[in-house]
This record gives sequence, C-alpha cells and structure tokens, in this order.
Amino acid sequence: MSDAPVEIHIISDSTGDTASRVARAAQAKAGILPAVGLMIFGPVFLGGVAGISLLVGGIGIMNIMLVSVTERTREIGILASIGMKSWKILVLFLTESGMLAVGGIIMGLALGLASTTFFSSHGFYIGNMGITGMMIGNTIYTELTMDDTIRLSIIAFVVTLLAGIYPAIIAARLEPVDALRGNK
Repeated sequence: MSDAPVEIHIISDSTGDTASRVARAAQAKAGILPAVGLMIFGPVFLGGVAGISLLVGGIGIMNIMLVSVTERTREIGILASIGMKSWKILVLFLTESGMLAVGGIIMGLALGLASTTFFSSHGFYIGNMGITGMMIGNTIYTELTMDDTIRLSIIAFVVTLLAGIYPAIIAARLEPVDALRGNK
C-alpha cells in the first residue's frame, strides 16, 4: 500500500477513467481493514496501559502510606496507649489515604482539563500511519466529558483507598508497647 492518502470519494474523479476509480476503490477497501483493526486494538492497548499505570500508582501510594506508618509509629503507640481502638486507627489512616486521593484527583483534573482544552483546539499530530485520511486522519482532537471525569475520579479514589488498606491494617495492629519503643 502506498503512503499517499487514499481518496474515498471516487465519484469526484476528474479523469472519468473507470480503471482509476476501480484502483482507488481497491485501495480504499484495503486501507479500511487495517483501520478497523486499529480501532479494535487501540482501546484494548490503551486500557492495558491505563491498568498498568493504575497498578504502579497504587503501589507508589501504598509505599507512601507505609512510610507514613513507619514515621508515626510512636504517635500510633501514644494513641493506642490512651485508649484509641484499633478500628479508629484504621479509619484514621484510611482517611489520610482518602485525603491523598482527593488532592491527587484535584491536581489530575486541573492538569487534564488544561491539556484537554489545549489539544481540543490544536490537536495532537500523530503523523502518517499508513491510514492517513481514512478513519482517524493525522491529527487527533481530544474531548473530555462529564461522564469520563466522574468515572475517572471514582476509579482514582477507589484505587487510592485500596492501596491504603494494607498500611492502615499494619498501623491498627501495632501493639502500644512496641509502638512506643519504636519497634515495628
């Protein structure tokens, strides 16, 4: 297949030659199949990349929360020794995880809204991928809907809370005497 754009509107052929119209139709038919394959593969690929990104982000948040538990071991021991129940310590660290999620969501929404606004007007040039002019063209324009915004915010919040559960359980299970000594 050539790198030249394929004309889909073969009716507008200025030469009127039947052979050239048939050749352009064959090129268009050959170009549609890879484009359809890209349309199926693209969302699956992007979903996989997003899943890996969520996993890596969750592990990073879990590490941050574990460091927080380690640094605040004495504070946890004091709270436990004056009578704070372990479930309240669990809720304390889950609340901290939730606040971390809210801060991340606010920053992510601000950055996402700014970049989406820019790319919706200027576009994102992807170059000639062999299907230029067929289905997606050579420039992608973004769009952010309220449905996407809400869905992504909920997913980010849930992933952050799930990543904070293990450190919160570790903090809740600390014995007061060991925590006051600074032992883990």
